[in-house]
Amino acid sequence: MGRREFLKGGIGTASLLAAATWGLLSPVSAADPTETRGTGLPLRLAEALRSIGTAPCLAKATQLESIQEVDRALSFHLRSAGLDVAATLTVAAALRSLSETEASYLASFSLSYNQGIGDAGAVPLARALPQGLRELGLVGCGIGDQGGEALLQWASHASRLRMMCIEGNNFSRPLTERFRELAGQRSGLFVVV
Repeated sequence: MGRREFLKGGIGTASLLAAATWGLLSPVSAADPTETRGTGLPLRLAEALRSIGTAPCLAKATQLESIQEVDRALSFHLRSAGLDVAATLTVAAALRSLSETEASYLASFSLSYNQGIGDAGAVPLARALPQGLRELGLVGCGIGDQGGEALLQWASHASRLRMMCIEGNNFSRPLTERFRELAGQRSGLFVVV
């Protein structure tokens, strides 16, 4: 794994520390109060995980199904779960099926340490990620420049994004520089690449 580089755009040490220790749950206001407080989000993700069927996915599905009402930002972290391209496509399809309100409840998303994702999984995943996501983790996922380019395109439009941890992938130096430029242009964005 290459040297970790911390990229920050216009934030001080205190902000950097706060970003690094940001909690898993933080308040988010619902975009449409007529929907039942984001309940579809955990259920749609749980259904996708059940269809994948591996032990880590089934355990996460059970955890998601126990959520009665989403009244705070939801973190979806499925790290080191042996996900491959097919499983990633299933998760991406679940994300695409979310309504705008349901997607607004997803604040933090990580599929880190799933080496089988690669470019073939990262490109459709990047296209499915909600624009309102605050944190993204895809550390050590076997992603090259094709997937990295898709992630960069998504990140350039994700205005609420505050932290992006994507180190341990196979990005070229020019693409790494483009991530560095994005972090430099956006105040409050912290990128680890």
